[in-house]
Amino acid sequence: MPPVFPPATYPPPVDPGVPGAFPPPDSGGFVPVHAPFPSAPPPGRRRRGPIALAIVVVAVVGLVVLAFVLREVLNPAPVTPEDPTGTVAVTGGDIGTAIPLSGPDGTATVTVTGARWTPEGEVAPLAGTSYLIVDVELSGGTGEVAVGGMFTAVVTSDNQRFGLAFGPILDPLLASTVLRPGDTAAGQLGYQLPPGAVTLEFQSPDGVRLGAVRIPGP
Repeated sequence: MPPVFPPATYPPPVDPGVPGAFPPPDSGGFVPVHAPFPSAPPPGRRRRGPIALAIVVVAVVGLVVLAFVLREVLNPAPVTPEDPTGTVAVTGGDIGTAIPLSGPDGTATVTVTGARWTPEGEVAPLAGTSYLIVDVELSGGTGEVAVGGMFTAVVTSDNQRFGLAFGPILDPLLASTVLRPGDTAAGQLGYQLPPGAVTLEFQSPDGVRLGAVRIPGP
């Protein structure tokens, strides 16, 4: 007689829709694994660190620039004034020194108190030349000495002679007069010539040299 086996038994079918229907991992059954997805940040929230840092940097730079501008406006650098006319005042030579004048009829002294070279005048000077304006003071010594702008001339280093010019603006022109002991006279003399060191000569009405003053060029 053939052997008789008991009927086979099987586990109940698994319903995927029923929670806990899957066997635990240690039961040897199959458990589906789903990798978690990264969660998105909530709407309206972003990483603001770099933006905030950029705003701070811009604000600091703006404050520095504003402070520099205010300093320049409130405390401007001193500006050295320049003569827009191109006038050049000179010193040296015999400027400021009393120079004796001596003629056949008497003596006197002359002091050049200032000298300047300028292109300013009633009319512009000729090309290559400039106006020389000289401030002078004279005082009588002995006898009589005739003085005045018409009795002067400037002599250049190459012995060119230039008489009184009428282009420079003089305030006032040294008037012609005769100095006696104790007398004084003052005024300006003006010449037109190429700029350079010159000698200012004083003469008598008949051309006798009374004395000279050295004046530097510009």
